Amino acid sequence: MKEIKNQEELNMYYDILFNFKSDDWANTNYNEKKSLLEELFTKTSDGLMDLRLFLMDYESQSFEQDYPNDDSDHLDDNNSTVRQINLWDKYFFVGLYLNKSIDPEFKFPLMKIELDNLKERINQLNDKRKSLFKKINKEIFDKNISTRELFDFSSSQGERSSPIEKREKLINLNKAGIMPIEVLFFHHIIYSEQDTSMNPWDSVYDAFDLCWFDGKMV
Repeated sequence: MKEIKNQEELNMYYDILFNFKSDDWANTNYNEKKSLLEELFTKTSDGLMDLRLFLMDYESQSFEQDYPNDDSDHLDDNNSTVRQINLWDKYFFVGLYLNKSIDPEFKFPLMKIELDNLKERINQLNDKRKSLFKKINKEIFDKNISTRELFDFSSSQGERSSPIEKREKLINLNKAGIMPIEVLFFHHIIYSEQDTSMNPWDSVYDAFDLCWFDGKMV
């Protein structure tokens, strides 16, 4: 990962690339974000570890900046001096990049109204009675796809296919009207209820990994 000089630069990268609530996000188009990601993350890697390290660095430095003399009242669930980024937000911003990677025609959302419309659609997945949940469930069943194969690389299911094969499955689902970001959230909802051994953070990084090939975003 590129060496980041200071907290100000770290915040700048985070706001432009991942903080979809910020003005910097809204004022930087997708191609500019893509160039910055390729500049920030080591070109010889797939971006996976780089994203994990970048977000860990951001979370820990943000905590130190906000609470330099306090290590007791603002801790995460593991009682460490880290203020974690909301898990839903991580799934969302990685899902946006995954969407664009799988579907080049996807209009990458920058404005609040575009983001809110997509968030409203994603949140429908929380209700299994809704048509969107039923549609995804039917499509992955009909196509014999396990979302764990797509977003849990270290599992036995995840080891069954290559990144290229995983991308092809997502492309086919997208052609059926199901966006990759929807499949990612569907996966999280299903397996967070069923499998307590699965680390929900890993799926975020595995999904981001699918956006990279030979050190470049695709």
